[in-house]
Amino acid sequence: MNLSFWLMFALWSTLGWGQTAQEATPRSQQGSDRIPLVTSAITEVAMDAPVLTIKGFCPGRKAPAGAVSATCETVITRAQFEKIAAAIRPDMTASVKQQLANLYPHLLLMSTRAEELGLDKQSPYEQMIVFSRMQILTQGLTHKLQEEASKISDQEIADYYLKSGLESKGQKTLEQARTEIREALKNQRVNEAMAKIENSYTTETNPAYFGPPTPNRGRK
Repeated sequence: MNLSFWLMFALWSTLGWGQTAQEATPRSQQGSDRIPLVTSAITEVAMDAPVLTIKGFCPGRKAPAGAVSATCETVITRAQFEKIAAAIRPDMTASVKQQLANLYPHLLLMSTRAEELGLDKQSPYEQMIVFSRMQILTQGLTHKLQEEASKISDQEIADYYLKSGLESKGQKTLEQARTEIREALKNQRVNEAMAKIENSYTTETNPAYFGPPTPNRGRK
């Protein structure tokens, strides 16, 4: 499991999608003086400009013992930082981004040290990482299916309007029902796509371990 995935998951889990700036209390703030940080206070900076510098951290080579090397540092550009922030929460506010900048070095250093100790290859952490990766990819697939299902033409909406009988019922005009129809078609397509994947396999469980079998939930 690569470092970038572990970092993204750790940040995602720590900050959370619904966490506010007031709720978050980064642990790295308690010892921030140990790791000099350089963050930009300028709102308009180039995408390739540094916004976070972690001095004394350079994977693959170590700084002199007991000292922070001026040449040993990890630089995060605005483009890199915004990509991380968007992956955690697309609408992240400036105050939460500041907390992310404080938290990121802590997670980066600790997770790197954990990998050096081989914890990512040991139980139960290896299994936890694998399972978390599966969850994130499943969420990513669901999001992709939703994006693809959102590509609905005006003709498809009009056809659905006629076939559904909304016109004959006289309850809503096509324009009034357009948003409702678009959402219905989108959900229908997502459900069909997921069913196609799920119906491609079957499962069996050992009743001696799990108890009496449960319905297969439609998978064939």
